[in-house]
Amino acid sequence: MKVAQQPLFPINAGKAAISIAAGGIAVTDETWRRTPISDPFSRLYYVTGGSGVIYTEKETVKLEPGYVYLAPCGTRLGFYGTNSVEKLYFHIGMILPNGYDFLDGFDRLARLPFPIEDIKKMEKWYLSDDFTDHLMLKGEIDRTVLAFVAAESYTPIHRLKYSPAVTSAIHYIRKNLAASLTVKDVADHVLCSRGRLSGYFKNELGQSTARYIENLLMIRAQTMLLYTDYSIGEISTRLGFCDQFYFSRRFKQYFSLSPKEYRKRKEEP
Repeated sequence: MKVAQQPLFPINAGKAAISIAAGGIAVTDETWRRTPISDPFSRLYYVTGGSGVIYTEKETVKLEPGYVYLAPCGTRLGFYGTNSVEKLYFHIGMILPNGYDFLDGFDRLARLPFPIEDIKKMEKWYLSDDFTDHLMLKGEIDRTVLAFVAAESYTPIHRLKYSPAVTSAIHYIRKNLAASLTVKDVADHVLCSRGRLSGYFKNELGQSTARYIENLLMIRAQTMLLYTDYSIGEISTRLGFCDQFYFSRRFKQYFSLSPKEYRKRKEEP
């Protein structure tokens, strides 16, 4: 008997769960609109009727019945309905052990055909109280994500090859992320000058070291506001800000919304 085994498979497969933070069946009206802002989760829209628009600073995509749409995490996403949009939606994430979301590598909006009758079946599973139906629905969501991965042929960001200095810096930043973390702290850790390190970041990630730290800090703040019960003061303290008011000011400068206003968006379709 011959048996071929891959010891990493049970480890990686066990960590590959797609989490669902929110979901619902929505019929929107003229109030469904916002200017582009980034989210710490990815959005899936299974559209069954009406029409609408999702857009970023680079592209615009029309929502049409019979398709499923993916708006990846980190994308600065805006949307509006041209009349009314009928859709089944989910906010999803797949956080890897290194802190990246698996879909971080997606940098564009995408869509795939999806029969309306199949979406209606998913809606029945969603509204059911039966565990088996919810399991079937979760399996369909997983298959949808994998279909996007296969169709787009993208490279997950955690697989991108960076220089040793940038790789070491990223790990250090993610491990020590706080408002008090400085570029000098990171540069000293990787034994590199601040100017040279920022040059590496701009060449390899398209942003300076300082901007990378700021983006990561604000994404962490987003996640805590949406998915924890910590008060805004507690979040401010946990992220290393000197006080809640400074945190709120920084957050609003970045997202054009106060932390309190942003927290209300948790169930936004």
